[in-house]
Amino acid sequence: MKEIDLKECHKILLALGRKFHSICVENEIPYYMLGGTMLGAIRHKGFIPWDDDMEFGIPRPYFDKFVAVCSGCDMGYYKLYTRKDSFMVTNDVLKLADTRTVVEEVFKGKIKDDSIGVNIDIFPLDLNTGDKSKYSINWKIEKALKIKGYVILDESNRPLLKKIAARVMKSLLSVGMLDNYINKLMKQEAKRESLTFYANYYGAWGMKETISRKIFGTPTLYVFEDARFYGAEYSDAYLKSLYNNYMNLPPENKRHIHLEGCYWK
Repeated sequence: MKEIDLKECHKILLALGRKFHSICVENEIPYYMLGGTMLGAIRHKGFIPWDDDMEFGIPRPYFDKFVAVCSGCDMGYYKLYTRKDSFMVTNDVLKLADTRTVVEEVFKGKIKDDSIGVNIDIFPLDLNTGDKSKYSINWKIEKALKIKGYVILDESNRPLLKKIAARVMKSLLSVGMLDNYINKLMKQEAKRESLTFYANYYGAWGMKETISRKIFGTPTLYVFEDARFYGAEYSDAYLKSLYNNYMNLPPENKRHIHLEGCYWK
């Protein structure tokens, strides 16, 4: 198999982004670039040079519609993965992948038959009150998701303390138990009044990714490489909420490339 380098990975990701965009536009599904993808659009007019993924968010009312549309149309060599399709999808997050590619299983350096290829992440954006205080519903959700991370953690090649923590969590809790608890909390939050925020519960930045819907605003097109994707209307406020001084480049020792072994089949 031929290995895929970062430059080629960017081309594959961009094509996946275009496919995602076209499905959304054709079916009137609003979406936003999230996290490093939005940052890349503003700071680099495309990919952060050392980044190897793309992230998008769809407001919850349209999230299930996107899944239904994809299940009913010809996707060619692209495939939408949900948590029902692969062990690599561990939360209520979608992965749109190029099936001509394979990626080594994280932490084990192995390629399995059910490995998801190069893919983009699609997150649900849930209506939220924006309450981030200690012991709030959002606080409980964040803590429960962290515990779930330990339960599903592959212990190999992990520091000793994390191995011990993971084994303790696994002995006491199951993924199903935690999912039921998390879903119950999310439903409680969605029933409250003044739902003026969007929460990306599964994002890398935790409660930082609970952001005012006014900041997201009307989906707005931004240049990204030689394509255009939708992002937050008030991109400056959005990026400051996640990164603060977002136009400053991080030190070179913090410019991590997470690319695992990627190959053409």
